[in-house]
Amino acid sequence: MGIPLTGGRFFSASDRPDDEPVIIIDEKMARRFWPNESALGKRVKPGPPDSKSRWRTIVGVVGSVKQYGLEVEGRMVVYYSVTQNPIGGLFAVARTDGDPGAISGSVVRAIRSMSATASSRFVPEPVATKPPSLRLTSIVCTLATASATGGGSRSAAGCSTR
Repeated sequence: MGIPLTGGRFFSASDRPDDEPVIIIDEKMARRFWPNESALGKRVKPGPPDSKSRWRTIVGVVGSVKQYGLEVEGRMVVYYSVTQNPIGGLFAVARTDGDPGAISGSVVRAIRSMSATASSRFVPEPVATKPPSLRLTSIVCTLATASATGGGSRSAAGCSTR
């Protein structure tokens, strides 16, 4: 989606599940907690102080995003490596200048190529009712993997335009 890397690195294939956990944070979080120094190499622990969560090392800083809409001030964002922190579902976003339905097949095939157990579908969401300044011609896809469903063979994904 064009979020710029402003320091450090993005996630890589070398970020394996058994390695030291890494995260990427946005500039807003870096400025808040490390205003006069680099956040790279700093360690954070998600959750309360007594949490069983593992400490994670910041390996990258990216630009801030407006994930809740253009009219809402963005919050601090932490990005976790999916290989180190499997979650119940993923979101994929594709942006197009044309009709989102025209690329939905390609997006669904790309999702399915990442996981043999993935299933996905395109669900249109009307954008005509949104103010022009807030319209984004994109497709948002969610993907729940087999690991998120207890290791079974079922998983689900859905796509909608926004």
